[in-house]
Amino acid sequence: MRREKKAGKIGRAAVFSAAVLTAGLLSSYLIEGKSILDLERWLIEQSGEAGAFAIRHFYPQLTYASGGGTGAELTERYLDPAYARYVAGEVTSSQVANQEVQKILLLSELGGLDGTSSGAGETPGAGETAQGGEGSDGTTNGAEGESGSGEGEASDPPIGAEDGLSAQTAAEIIGSRYSLESLSDFEFLLSNFYTVNAGTAISPEQLDARALLAKDLSFPVDSSAPQVLIYHTHYSEMYADSDPNDLNTGVIGVGNYLTELLTSRYGLQVIHDTTPYAYNNSYSLAEARVSEILAANPSIQVVIDLHRDAAGSQKLSTVVNGKETANIMFFNGLCQTKDGPLPNLSNPYLSECLAFSLQMKLISEAYYPGFARKNYLKAYQYNQHMCPRSTLIEVGADNNTFEEAKNAMEPLADILGKVLVQKSGT
Repeated sequence: MRREKKAGKIGRAAVFSAAVLTAGLLSSYLIEGKSILDLERWLIEQSGEAGAFAIRHFYPQLTYASGGGTGAELTERYLDPAYARYVAGEVTSSQVANQEVQKILLLSELGGLDGTSSGAGETPGAGETAQGGEGSDGTTNGAEGESGSGEGEASDPPIGAEDGLSAQTAAEIIGSRYSLESLSDFEFLLSNFYTVNAGTAISPEQLDARALLAKDLSFPVDSSAPQVLIYHTHYSEMYADSDPNDLNTGVIGVGNYLTELLTSRYGLQVIHDTTPYAYNNSYSLAEARVSEILAANPSIQVVIDLHRDAAGSQKLSTVVNGKETANIMFFNGLCQTKDGPLPNLSNPYLSECLAFSLQMKLISEAYYPGFARKNYLKAYQYNQHMCPRSTLIEVGADNNTFEEAKNAMEPLADILGKVLVQKSGT
């Protein structure tokens, strides 16, 4: 009996050692500078449980054919349609005119981004935890657990304060503020506000806080014409208690509530498009539909692709104004891997999109500490090339409730209002 137990322990130790060795070999593969795309193609070719385990745990953007459960049944069907489009070479770059230089935006609500004061949040909030794995969009699954350390400071109530937002929401900075000097430190900015997917990289020139925060993304509200488009590339994403027969209890219902808030509190006219897309070609189909909407409505200033993440066992939630609220995450596609720009994928508005997500993240840290997870950066395009103010937002995860996801729209609407709505007289 003792010999059998000992043999069992030795066997488990051998399996663990093999797993560690495999991980080391994969790491060496990447460190040596070989293409991550080559590695993913190699994984597809593997059969048996080893290949299945590696893909399931390390490359969730790859998946099995429906009904398949072994490596032998793998097909080149990618869970990430943007990646599929790249592999298939089915995309072409968009040609657009250069945009005029934007005027400088001094985010006075954050008290210090103009470089005149150091702010209160020079270090990351206590309680940050490590990132988890990736969801179906390449997003991180681990809850951030960030908490602001800055002292609260009163400011003028933002637009919408009279429409039912609490005093805390409307007027108080209760979280962290950061000086422009600190944010201009690339390593500080990257480590405190971003998660970069293993397959991509970003340069200090692309993530230049001074340039990104100098972009004025605000515009005057014109209720006579649509100015915001909300759509859902993955329209059928649902929550833990959603009714599978009612899409309005999933991410579409969350979009309905965000539309209501932006309309009632800011006077914005919003198009909420709920066109369904086949999942394995959703980004290509959504691109065609969004292009049609933008062509028919040139007044649109903002395009939001609203998603729901997948989080495994971790629940992505916090408390905002006394309500259990799903965390959100701003997501940028960079159109480049560690090996360089992706052929046939580009975004002429990449700088504007990065500015949009960074400004929203900093507003969130100031007013709603712990609400927004770190911004996520991944290699592909995610249809953010069609409008300067484009963003993909993950709202909670599969184990959040629908009510928690809806609750997240209240602070999100306030954050969008602070960044986008031009105050009278400016």
